[in-house]
Amino acid sequence: MLRKNQYNVAGRSIKRFFAGEAAEETGYVSGTLTSLGTETLGLTLEDGTEMEFSMGSAVLDTEADLTEGLAVTVSYQETEAGFEALYLTDAPTVTGEVVDGTMASVQIRLEDGTEMLFDKQEANVNLKDGLVIGNRITVAYRENGDSAESGFYLAVMIRDAD
Repeated sequence: MLRKNQYNVAGRSIKRFFAGEAAEETGYVSGTLTSLGTETLGLTLEDGTEMEFSMGSAVLDTEADLTEGLAVTVSYQETEAGFEALYLTDAPTVTGEVVDGTMASVQIRLEDGTEMLFDKQEANVNLKDGLVIGNRITVAYRENGDSAESGFYLAVMIRDAD
């Protein structure tokens, strides 16, 4: 298990920030938690690849307790010592083409033609060229009350699609 001060045992979201200069993200991956140590986390990707991350400076944004078997997305920095987790969320993800965007929101079209609208004001955003109409992005999101009816969701993480 991670140290108690690194996540909320009641399963509520906790964000843990680190002091100093921000680390530069190398990439992000989604997979299943396979191991938890006091300072590390193991993840198995869909293709069977196993990765281990140090968790010293990670921001955690989870609704569930961190337990083996939990599906998560991790943004990370590759260092000489290995992979360092920067941000971890258990929110579901979708990938699509940006069709509209403002300072507060982004709308994407999924491959099946469905469009989704996201409030991005509090999202962890890392887009190489910024928010550009036509670019493909991946959004980790949470429902917002009547999201199923309104089609409006809360983005927690936005990245360029691989």
